[in-house]
Amino acid sequence: MPSLTRSSIQTLIAGILGDPDYQEFTETNVQDAIQVAQEKFVKDTKCLKDVQTTTVVAGTYEYALPTDILDISRVSHNGLKLERVSEYDMDVTRDTNWADDTGTPTSYYVDLDPNNLKIRVYPIPQAADAAYSLIMEYIKIPPALSTAASVPFDANTLLSPYTMAIVYAGSSDLMKTAPNQARLIQIPLMEKEYLKYVEDCIEMFRAMEKRRPHTMSVGRNFNNL
Repeated sequence: MPSLTRSSIQTLIAGILGDPDYQEFTETNVQDAIQVAQEKFVKDTKCLKDVQTTTVVAGTYEYALPTDILDISRVSHNGLKLERVSEYDMDVTRDTNWADDTGTPTSYYVDLDPNNLKIRVYPIPQAADAAYSLIMEYIKIPPALSTAASVPFDANTLLSPYTMAIVYAGSSDLMKTAPNQARLIQIPLMEKEYLKYVEDCIEMFRAMEKRRPHTMSVGRNFNNL
């Protein structure tokens, strides 16, 4: 199906709400609900991904994360997958001086604090490790739909069949702000339809990864992962 634009999604939601002339909900209200619903779908499915390639520097263990990151899917260095750990895991499984350990990176932990956004690799890479980049696949925050012609999910064609999920989630959220007897019946129906799209999307991407275990939809290769 063709991708829905922000304008067409907005029209569909206004129709479901029975408010095509925006008398009860303003256009801004609906557009805000669309943006929230888009991000909710990505969080629920982890479907929108991108890849960042970072130059490894000898003696440097912290690297900046993308500003549009929601979470990390996988990280590799020199074709090998790095294990994700927490800082607590590092403290309890390694000696107290682990922060000074040097060598080829085998694991990492992340700080997703919006004021920091760093990934730390362990151990600290050395000169030979700088010959290889750190390759990170991550779940990305969908770009804002800033114009009427904007297409959801960063215009990813694989996700175009799922734009109706935004319609159902956005409609449901707005109904909850002004419930009446009819809407109290509609809300669970809208949420049920939304969940169908979530489940279908998850299954579709899971099937794709099984068929192409070494090639991701973003078009980058991950060896030995």
